[in-house]
Amino acid sequence: MALLRRAVARDRDREQHDMAQRLLVGNGVAKDEAEAVRLLRLAVAQGHGQFAVRLGAILNQGAAGQPKDEAAAARLYRLAATQGMPDAQVNLGRMYSMGEGVERNPEEAARWYRMAAQRGSALGQQNLAVLTRNGEAGTVADPVAERPRRGEGRGGGRAMAAQGRPSGLRERDPAPARAQDQRTLVSHG
Repeated sequence: MALLRRAVARDRDREQHDMAQRLLVGNGVAKDEAEAVRLLRLAVAQGHGQFAVRLGAILNQGAAGQPKDEAAAARLYRLAATQGMPDAQVNLGRMYSMGEGVERNPEEAARWYRMAAQRGSALGQQNLAVLTRNGEAGTVADPVAERPRRGEGRGGGRAMAAQGRPSGLRERDPAPARAQDQRTLVSHG
């Protein structure tokens, strides 16, 4: 443990993060949430995105003895997201999607989810799919809408196709599904 503390003092990223994690849960050291948060804040001030994600999660949840501060969490996620960290991109996207700590903006949420998805994040892909299905992802092309529909041009399906629905399907209210989908958006914590 003394080696780990010396590594933290020398400003080694990995060791500093490891020590903060250990202090948060009391793994091999006495649990000290205040010291863990201090280490995380120090590393964030030095521009380390991975620490910003962890500290953002703490502030977003009001954990480790810290008051809940969604606006500060959003700023921290943005710092890490602009450094290309998919976890932060997903978390920032969720905050925009839900209007937590920032003004609700589904198109901005979709932008962050898309970036995370392009970096291989399954949660980014999942959350982008939810917004797209609800029509909240901005100007994302809908490949299904581009295909000719079965039954078009053969009498019975024309009226339904003209309304934007494949023949044989009834229109449904998207509001209940949209509300359910908002509850299922996932973030890293």
